Amino acid sequence: MVDTNTILYFIISCLFGILLLLFLIQSIHFKRSVPFFIGSLSFGFMGAIFATLRGFGLSTPGQIDNLFLAVQLSCYGLQIFLFFLFLRSLESTDHHLLFLIMSFGFLLLQVVGLWSIVIYDAYPVVKENMWLLADMGYSLNALLVYALNGIPIYLHMRKKTNEQKPLFFAISLTVVSLGYFYLLFFDLQSYFGVTPEWYSAISIIGDLFPLLGLFGFLILYLTDFNYLYRLPSQNYILVVSMKYGPAIHAVEFENNMQISLQKDLIAGLISVINNLFKIKLKAEKPLNLIKSDEVSILLKSGRYVTVFIITESISGVLNRALSRYISEFEKKFQKELEEDIKRVEIFNKAEELIGSIFPFLKIKRVITGFGQEN
Repeated sequence: MVDTNTILYFIISCLFGILLLLFLIQSIHFKRSVPFFIGSLSFGFMGAIFATLRGFGLSTPGQIDNLFLAVQLSCYGLQIFLFFLFLRSLESTDHHLLFLIMSFGFLLLQVVGLWSIVIYDAYPVVKENMWLLADMGYSLNALLVYALNGIPIYLHMRKKTNEQKPLFFAISLTVVSLGYFYLLFFDLQSYFGVTPEWYSAISIIGDLFPLLGLFGFLILYLTDFNYLYRLPSQNYILVVSMKYGPAIHAVEFENNMQISLQKDLIAGLISVINNLFKIKLKAEKPLNLIKSDEVSILLKSGRYVTVFIITESISGVLNRALSRYISEFEKKFQKELEEDIKRVEIFNKAEELIGSIFPFLKIKRVITGFGQEN
């Protein structure tokens, strides 16, 4: 007879599979690059599949069952680690190295513990100790990712954007964190002492809370796929100039600072930067970053043009999006860029690239043609 947990795992695997398929379809349709998020979903789906197979008795008791369990929990561990990388891609690219080391360390602790259980199946004492290491690595990594990284990121996003969705994301991750806190406490209690009967009776909390929170989180994103790209930082202006030449297109974004950049400042900044590095310093590669504690300028150079964006913080998502933007811009205007440019107004059409490549940015105004505005 199939028990309740097996039915639950079967439902989980079906839901993970459906969500993964829907996210893949939307990713392809919108031409979005979210590798860590999709990867996290994929490993969650594979973990649920192995849990279902074990529940239906397709793994024989003993070492084979331990092998299935090790694969299942390793997949869940990789799901958490890739979700951490997704969260960090929303923030600055060069921050929180300590968190990265800790998350990878907990994952390694979990994986070593799980596969030691498979190898030392005939040694009960060793297995018990390895289970403690594996469980601690798993639960501590989850708390590090969801509670210490995810919740602060979305609360920070709520403060910066004044939008409601980040608050719901933070609540969902709080529910997830409560479940993993229970699992950690339950594992420690079981190892070091006697677990009360009433405590074991509510053990489903450890599985149910993370699932409810994660599915709530995923469904929120599914209702607005572009929100995957919402960044918890201010972005001010994007400028396109001819390579080592004048500015030909600029877009100013909505932001809390309400700054206004004039065309003289834009053109002058581009000219000074490019001349300094090419002529004065004889640099072989173009400048790609100017950074301070409050504001950063990210630059990308293509075959014909240089693009830079002024932002509060440079994230992995923003970096990839700017690389795609310069590629799409040069592809769209290749004919015009290869000839002498007589009317820069033609580059107004580049505005449509913003919506598809930077869905998280809202245009305040388009600047082109030496200060003309739309």
